Amino acid sequence: MKTENSDWNMFLALIDEAHKEAEAAARKKETDKLLETTDWLRRAKELEARHLELLKQAERLVLERSGKDQKRVATGKQTSLGQRDNEISISNDFGGKFRADECRGAYLDREKERGNLLKRVRRSYFKNAGGLTVGITYSSEDRAKSCPWFLNLLDGQFDEAVLLCEITKEAVQVIHLPKTFFDRYAKQMSRDKKGQIKFNVSKRNGRFFLQIPDPVGWKDVTDYTEKQPLVCPHQEFI
Repeated sequence: MKTENSDWNMFLALIDEAHKEAEAAARKKETDKLLETTDWLRRAKELEARHLELLKQAERLVLERSGKDQKRVATGKQTSLGQRDNEISISNDFGGKFRADECRGAYLDREKERGNLLKRVRRSYFKNAGGLTVGITYSSEDRAKSCPWFLNLLDGQFDEAVLLCEITKEAVQVIHLPKTFFDRYAKQMSRDKKGQIKFNVSKRNGRFFLQIPDPVGWKDVTDYTEKQPLVCPHQEFI
C-alpha cells in the first residue's frame, strides 16, 4: 500500500512539474515541446479523474457493505428524505445505476468547470445557483424501440430536467429542459403509477423529439439539445 501511495504521489508531482514545463514552453514559444507536454498532461489528467471516480465508487460500495446505505440500495424505496429513488436498474453490468452515476458525474464535473456548481439534494436531484432543483436522469439506448431512450423523474420534485441519452459506449447526448418548458407542458406529460414523469425520447432526421400525449404529440426538443455530445468514458476497475 505504501508503494502504491508513493507511486501516486510521484504521479501527482509529475503533473505539477509538467504544468510548469508547459508554462515555460509557452513563454519561450517552444511549440513542439508545448504540444508534447500538453498532450501528456491531457492523458495524465484523464487518468487522475478516473482514479478519483473509482475512489468515489469504492466509497459507495463500502457504505453499502457496512449497511449504512443498504436499505435504499436493496429496496429502491425510501431515501433519507422519505422519497423514492427514481433510477431504473436496467442491468447488472455497465448499464443501470452504475452507468447512470458515471454519466451524471461527468455532467456535474463539466458544469463545475463552467462555473455552474450543482449541489446534491439527493440522488439525481441538485440545486443550482438560482435555487432551482435540477433532475438529472440517464438512459441507455434501445435501438429496437421507436423511442430508444426512456427516462423518468419524480413529479413535483424538480424544476428543470437534464436528460442524458447514451448514443455511444463513450458519450451521451445532453438535453436540458428548462423551467419554462415544464411551465407549459408539465400537465400534459405522461406519469406512471409511481408518480414519475416519463420522458420518451426519439431521434429522427438528426433531430430529437419528446413524446407527449395528445393533443401536444411529438415535441421537437432539438433547441434544448447540446450540439456536441458529452464524453463519458466507462470507468474500469484495474
